[in-house]
Amino acid sequence: MTKTVTKGRYFEGEQGYYDDPATGAKLRSITSALKVVPKPFLIDAAGKVNRDRTAECAVEAFENIMRRLENTDDEFPLTKETYRAELEPMLLRSGYRGALVGRQFHKEEWDAKRDTGSGAHEVVEWDLSGREGPNPLDTEKFAHLTDKEKEGAQWAAEWALDWIIEHAEIVAFEHVVYDRAREMAGRCDLFLKLTKPVTAPAIHSAKVKVTVPAGARLPLDLKSGKAIYGETELQVQFYAEAFGGDPPMLNAGALRLPKEFDGGEPELRLVDPERWAINRKALDNLSGLANWCYPEKEAK
Repeated sequence: MTKTVTKGRYFEGEQGYYDDPATGAKLRSITSALKVVPKPFLIDAAGKVNRDRTAECAVEAFENIMRRLENTDDEFPLTKETYRAELEPMLLRSGYRGALVGRQFHKEEWDAKRDTGSGAHEVVEWDLSGREGPNPLDTEKFAHLTDKEKEGAQWAAEWALDWIIEHAEIVAFEHVVYDRAREMAGRCDLFLKLTKPVTAPAIHSAKVKVTVPAGARLPLDLKSGKAIYGETELQVQFYAEAFGGDPPMLNAGALRLPKEFDGGEPELRLVDPERWAINRKALDNLSGLANWCYPEKEAK
């Protein structure tokens, strides 16, 4: 199998892996392993996008048929068959494959948002690396983004950089960590040492407030979605534990990048220390569960 390696990670099917530089063993990516975690909120979100776009096509198809009826003297009965014949090609042209060939509208919309978030991530990395070469948003990789999307990504990246400078010193960024016992690895966006205390809601519940003191080390993952979801606490705690050190890290968090063009708000969330033990148990079992779900990927 041909493997394309991006910053140390490569994919086999939908699952990502890293090769352990010390042993050569194949370690599953933490973000791929977390795909086994149910995400019912995504089903509802995808359903809404698909319903809205299908309704738009249905209305447009009906209007097209009405115009044809008004502009022709030929007999053109409005039946289920004629309506379906008008609607199906429109759904296909609009990117909806739902019941037709197994693809859906929401893929197109979410892929565009993911690309914008990736652009913001790469601008942060480019800045922290010394700004060598062109701004990533000006390269061919992001040429498909609109000017408004690029402006949003740039603004989000600059906000993140301002937050980092104000609150912390950078220990490492885009750093790959390996957990050989759990047979997983992952690349953390930022490892920070706080220069001032920070207080923010817990990832699992906005009602719980968590404070991390000045001087503490904090792995931080940058997020670009509409929210920071529950499984993120497993992801960032994994980074903290795999990074190691003495004393070990006992803090972890995520920073959601705002997008000016869609009204997003900046947001910091932290792992609740009271959940550290239960998260550790979940992580201990996560790799085995992922291997069970994707058995064909076990052997290298």
